[in-house]
Amino acid sequence: KEMADKSILFVEEKATSFGPGNCPPMVRHRSWKPSLGDSDSPASICDKILLLFDKDQGDTVKVALFDLLCSLRVAAEEKSEVNFPYGKAIGPVYDGICSSNSDVQAMALDFLKTLAKFSRSPDEFEHKIDDIVKQIRECASESKDRIKEKALNAAAQLAGCIDSSKMSTCKMLFSAIFSALKLRDVDDDVKIAALRAMALVFAKLSSSLKGCEKDVLPILMERLNNTSTRLSAIETLESFAKQDTVALKSHIREIIDTLLKFMRTQTSKSVKHGSVATLIEVVKRYGEDLGGYSQKLFKEASTHISSSDTFLCSLILDLTGVIAESPAKSTLSKAEINEAIEKMLTFSRSPLVDSQALKALVTCFKKMSIGVSDFPTLLKRLQSLVDSKLPSFNVSVVAQCVAAMAVGADAKTRDAYIKTAVDDVRSNVTHKQQFALLSIGDIGKSTDLSSHAGLDELLLSSFNSENMALKSSASYALGSLCAGNLKKYLPALLKKLESVSDHTYLLLRAIREVVTCYYG
Repeated sequence: KEMADKSILFVEEKATSFGPGNCPPMVRHRSWKPSLGDSDSPASICDKILLLFDKDQGDTVKVALFDLLCSLRVAAEEKSEVNFPYGKAIGPVYDGICSSNSDVQAMALDFLKTLAKFSRSPDEFEHKIDDIVKQIRECASESKDRIKEKALNAAAQLAGCIDSSKMSTCKMLFSAIFSALKLRDVDDDVKIAALRAMALVFAKLSSSLKGCEKDVLPILMERLNNTSTRLSAIETLESFAKQDTVALKSHIREIIDTLLKFMRTQTSKSVKHGSVATLIEVVKRYGEDLGGYSQKLFKEASTHISSSDTFLCSLILDLTGVIAESPAKSTLSKAEINEAIEKMLTFSRSPLVDSQALKALVTCFKKMSIGVSDFPTLLKRLQSLVDSKLPSFNVSVVAQCVAAMAVGADAKTRDAYIKTAVDDVRSNVTHKQQFALLSIGDIGKSTDLSSHAGLDELLLSSFNSENMALKSSASYALGSLCAGNLKKYLPALLKKLESVSDHTYLLLRAIREVVTCYYG
C-alpha cells in the first residue's frame, strides 16, 4: 500500500510537468501525441540528425541514424510536410550505399527507397541521380542477396524520380534491374524484387525504354513457370499490358495460353485472379489482334461464371464484358454467346452475389446488350427469372441488370420499357410490381425521367400497399427518381414530408436514397 501511494504521488508530480491540457494518460497510449512546435517537426528533426553525419561516426551509429531517418521521413509524409531536406539527405545516402559495411549499405538503401517513394519532383535528386543509379547498379550485382534485393527495391522507387527525357539515366537504371532479372542462381526474393522493379520502371519510364521489352519478355515467360515467382511475373505482365509503349504482340498467344492454363489448373486463388486481371488488360489493348483466340478466351471464361468464387467471378464477368465490346466480338458464335448469358442468368439467382460481383454482372449485361446481343432479347430472359419465389435480393439484382441495359439503349427503347414498367406497377402481381419499381428507380438514378408525367405520384401511391417489400421498393424508386432530377422532384418530396404524416418513414428513406446517390 505504501508503494502504491508513492507511485500515485510520483505520477501526479510528473503529470503536472506537462502543463495544463497536455497531460498524458496514466498509461502511455499510442494515441497520445504532445503538441510540437515548428522546430520539433519531423523535417526539422531530420535536419539536425543529418548534421551528425558530418562527424566521424561508427558503422553501428550510421545504421541507427539511417533507421531513424526512415521513420522521420514517413512521419513527415503523414504530417504532409513539403519542406523535407532532400538536398542535405542525398549526400549521406550516397555515402551509405557506397559503404563497405553491408549493414550500413542495407539501411542506406532502405532510406533511399523511402526518400524516393515520397519524392514529389525529379529535381530533388537532380544533382546526384546519375551517381546514385551507377551505385545502385553496383549494389544489384553484389554477392549478397540481401543487398541485391534492397538495391532493386530502391531502384523501383527511383523510377519516379528520374526525368523521362534523360534517356541515358533511364537506360542505366533499366540495365541495373535487367542484370539482376537475368540471374538464375539467386534467392526467389531477389527475382521477385527484380520483376516488381521492372514493372515500375516501365510504368514510369516506358517512353524512354522503347524496344527494351524484347529482352525482358523471354525472361518474364520463364518466371511464369516458377511457382515462387509466378504471381509477381503475372503482375508485371499486367503492368506491361497497360503501357502503350510496351509491345507484347510478339508473345501475345503464348501469354494467353499460359494464363488460360493457370485459370484452369491453379489451386492458388491469387494466381487465378491475377491471370484474369492480366487477360482483361491484354484484351483491352490487343482485342483486334486476337482473331480466333477470342473464341477460345470467351468460351473458357464463361465456364468460370459461378458463385464458388465470387471475386474470381467478378473478374471473369469483367473479362467477358471487355471481349463483348472489343473488335474480337465478331468472331464469337451465337452458341458461345448464349452459353455465357445462361451462366450469367444462373448467377443472377445466386444468394452469394456480393457488391463487387453485382457491379461486374450489371456492367457485363450492359456490354453484352450493346455488343453481342440486344436489349429486348436480354430483357425477356431476365424477366423470366422473376417470379413469386425469387427472393427480394435477387429481384433487385435482376432489376439493376435491366436498368443498366435500358440506360445503355437508345431513348426510344428505354421509353418503351418505362411504359411497360409503369403498367406492371399498376398491376396486382406483387413480384412484377416490385421488379418494375426497382428497375424504374435504377434507371432514374442516371437518367432524367421527368418526361414521363405522373411517375412520382405513381411511386407515392405504392406507399399505400400492404406489402412491406413493395413499400420499401417504392421508397427506393422515389429517392432514385429524385436523384435524376433534383430541381423537379426534391422540393415536392420535401413538401410531402411536411404534410403527409402517414408515410414519414418511407419519405425519409427516399430522401436518404437521394443523399446516398450524391454522397455514397
